[in-house]
Amino acid sequence: MKVIKIIIFILAVSFSALAQEDENNFKKISKEQKVFEFSTIYKELYYNFANFNDCPDVDIDSVYKAYITKILNSEDDIDYSRTIISFLYEFKNPHTGVYELPDYIMKIFTEASIEDSTENLTEEDVLEERKIPTNAFLTNSKEDFAYIKLAKCDDENFFEYFVNCFDSISQFQNVIVDLSYNAGGDGGATMYPLQLLLDQDTILYYREETKTNNSVMKARATIKIHYYESEDVSQDFKDNYYSYYYNEHFEIDPFLGKKFPNRVEDSLRYKGNVHLIVSEQTPSAAEGFTLLLSQGQKVKTYGKKTMGAFGQPLVLFLNSGIKILINTTRSFDFNGNYITQGYTPVYDYDFSEILKISDIDVRLSKLIQVIKSFE
Repeated sequence: MKVIKIIIFILAVSFSALAQEDENNFKKISKEQKVFEFSTIYKELYYNFANFNDCPDVDIDSVYKAYITKILNSEDDIDYSRTIISFLYEFKNPHTGVYELPDYIMKIFTEASIEDSTENLTEEDVLEERKIPTNAFLTNSKEDFAYIKLAKCDDENFFEYFVNCFDSISQFQNVIVDLSYNAGGDGGATMYPLQLLLDQDTILYYREETKTNNSVMKARATIKIHYYESEDVSQDFKDNYYSYYYNEHFEIDPFLGKKFPNRVEDSLRYKGNVHLIVSEQTPSAAEGFTLLLSQGQKVKTYGKKTMGAFGQPLVLFLNSGIKILINTTRSFDFNGNYITQGYTPVYDYDFSEILKISDIDVRLSKLIQVIKSFE
């Protein structure tokens, strides 16, 4: 994900590249604008961030006060950007952070990361995605397995690639769907492949909740909290009003619904066994696809707990050109378990070394061997 990559840039590289540039080129953002933008981020976080329960030791007001001084004292736009990313990193959510930086700032980060990559970044940080193939389709007729790796959730790399391979996939009794090193993206691009793989007429949707703010409910709660003794306030009133005061009132996202019809005809759906591989590098839309697919009767999931980037992020467009993501939902599986921090596959296994094998036939044979070991 872009957010994670930017965090790696900011927190891991030095800035000797900056010495070669005119420092005035990196002082375009005034102190007043910095404070205004940072206060905007704080305000939007306070009202819209849905996952404070995942960082219980972080008090947003205290963190905001601590970072105000850093923002005021930031030396230039580079330092300012780095400070914002550090602030957002406090909230430990992959869907909450700096999404995009202005080109003149990103240029320095990119150059610095290239310069420092052999010294300050681990091999996994810099080369992990280069070691793992992008989209791939393999078959093993002897074992009756097809294998498809989907590198990104978009029309080209997910929807089109899967559809183009589907006729071949349908010839095999088993298919391995590999999302272990997926970049996330657009959940809409995954929906038709999902319906092809799920052999059922109705597909359940998992529950997502989002914060709601109601001024009059908060006002009434404020009066009771500050002017009444606690024992004089009914529990019913507390249950219905106090969550608005504490900014902890949630409602189910009405956009998603509870279920939707499978629009793929029964005869066109895949009838075999689906083996889905995920890892810590399976984020966002790929996680949503994983959870939805897991409801299938012939679907098994393998690998490691996913990244934990479930949900719908809000995008803030700041005047400086910086774009911020703030996660606005908390997610639950079909049994009501909180899963915003990641989906845990049924079968635990680390596939990372197998997926680095350059010989594609050997790689597929190893994957099939592991999957069969769980039968």
